[in-house]
Amino acid sequence: METPKKLDSKVVMAGIVAVVLSVATVLIIQPALAQTNSTASTPQLKGSVSIENATNAFVRDNAKVSFNDAASTAKSQVNNGVVIGGKLTIDQGFLVYTFNVANYDAGTSRIVIVDAGNGSVLYTSNEMPLRYGDLGGGFGGCGHHGGYDHWNGMGKQMTTSNGESSDVETTNA
Repeated sequence: METPKKLDSKVVMAGIVAVVLSVATVLIIQPALAQTNSTASTPQLKGSVSIENATNAFVRDNAKVSFNDAASTAKSQVNNGVVIGGKLTIDQGFLVYTFNVANYDAGTSRIVIVDAGNGSVLYTSNEMPLRYGDLGGGFGGCGHHGGYDHWNGMGKQMTTSNGESSDVETTNA
């Protein structure tokens, strides 16, 4: 059996070794981490494939319908329609214009999605209550389609451009 002094000295020695190893590890690893995590020292890169340029070219080449023409199409889908918001976006993998169209007389609005390539109406939501004239919600701040989650509850029904309605399976984006 070891005496308490020998046991104490072994514990102290193990503690010293642990501290030395910890300090050595930090001193060795810290410069390596600083090199890999530093963006300030990374030079400006000029690669051969620009995603930004390719995306811009894709939109330019495939959005055949102007925003104004798509807005007119969306407006025509709602009685007394007034376009109160809209944007060019990607929905379910397709390049589309999404508009919020109000009927102030009825106190309602609808979401209308227009194909950016051929101008056809891909979706018209059921009527939704118009809240505060839809001021402040709009597109670009309150979530998918101006804050109205028409994919849940407000309608699982699609109205096509020829007026036919059918149930559709949708998922939230």
